[in-house]
Amino acid sequence: MMPKQQAEKSKHFVVGCINPHQSLNRPPGSEPLRSGWLNFIFHGNTPTSLGKVLFVFAKNFWEECFSNLGQYEGLAERLRLSEGSVPSVYGSDRQSKEVSCR
Repeated sequence: MMPKQQAEKSKHFVVGCINPHQSLNRPPGSEPLRSGWLNFIFHGNTPTSLGKVLFVFAKNFWEECFSNLGQYEGLAERLRLSEGSVPSVYGSDRQSKEVSCR
């Protein structure tokens, strides 16, 4: 088992994110969605070598991208992304709205 400090270093979140959210999402394995996620995570500078564990916080998606937002605010334990969703919100920047979800 990996020590906690070492495990934390192996995780990658959105570059520059300083306000985490408890609900995490892993990038999809299939293209072209994966490329969209990686482009967002690394601000267009995706490294050639990636860590094994990548996460994006729920706050990096518009509310419309979640299929169970109402249930999450009451009963559900985890937010579920709608199929085809791509993160598009950096930090608290919610002024320009380009929703990438179906």
